[in-house]
Amino acid sequence: MLYVRITPMVLYLIIIAVSMLIVTLFNWLALGWTFLDALLWVSATTGIEIVITVLLAILTGFCVPKKWYRDSKLYAVSKRELNFYHAIRVGTWKDYICELGILGGFSKRKVQEPNDIAYVDRFVFELNKGMFMHMIGIIGSFLILLVPTPGFWSIKLPVAVVDAILNGLPLMVLRYNKPRLLMLRTRLMRQQKTTENENAQYNLQQESNGK
Repeated sequence: MLYVRITPMVLYLIIIAVSMLIVTLFNWLALGWTFLDALLWVSATTGIEIVITVLLAILTGFCVPKKWYRDSKLYAVSKRELNFYHAIRVGTWKDYICELGILGGFSKRKVQEPNDIAYVDRFVFELNKGMFMHMIGIIGSFLILLVPTPGFWSIKLPVAVVDAILNGLPLMVLRYNKPRLLMLRTRLMRQQKTTENENAQYNLQQESNGK
């Protein structure tokens, strides 16, 4: 049996294409649009939505100060929230979600250096940044409703909802991963503190022996 692995990006493109087809058919069959008109405006609206999403991501990346990505209540994950992610089995499907951090020079797909506290600190920072970007992305998804094109309820709103979902899924993955990364950082900090204490005691003993 031939097995074809679908990459996250291909899966996202399939979701977008299927969503466009469903919205087009709905406007054609249920609302009396011609098929070509429905396809044209669904395609145009989707294209505008993509442009808005890209521009918003670029503006956020360049304009938001780095201090906004430091740990705060905005990025905290409660036990109840984490239990929700376990309930919907985020761990089983998270690898099918797009992770575009590599475009910014830091991939969040996997912890590559779990014993390097500086690397883990950077990972936490990038997680927070990713969360913020997707939160803005979800809000920005609905800016398409302000564009003067036809089909407010039948085209623009469905396109906005699909975009919001495609931003919400990676946001959930990032928040699902955050507590485990914080646990790793805490363990590394304890190990570092223990090592520093042992080194200090060793140096003190060597000084005492040298007297």
